[in-house]
Amino acid sequence: MEIYFTLKQNYGKVRAVPLCINAITFADIAGTSTLTLRAMRNVEALGYKLMCAPMFTGGTTQMNADQLKEAGVE
Repeated sequence: MEIYFTLKQNYGKVRAVPLCINAITFADIAGTSTLTLRAMRNVEALGYKLMCAPMFTGGTTQMNADQLKEAGVE
């Protein structure tokens, strides 16, 4: 099981923007339009792989919640 998102910087803050229906659903459950670090930790605890897709290039990279924290996701 995987969820797909991309990282986007807006006004100096890094956000995880959901790209697939599962990621959108988790953001909706969290009550946000983007995925927070807390939500990502919980999704990861449920056994999902966190897959980061760059905005304009192909391919995806698997990340974990600690890497997202280092990237600046709040």
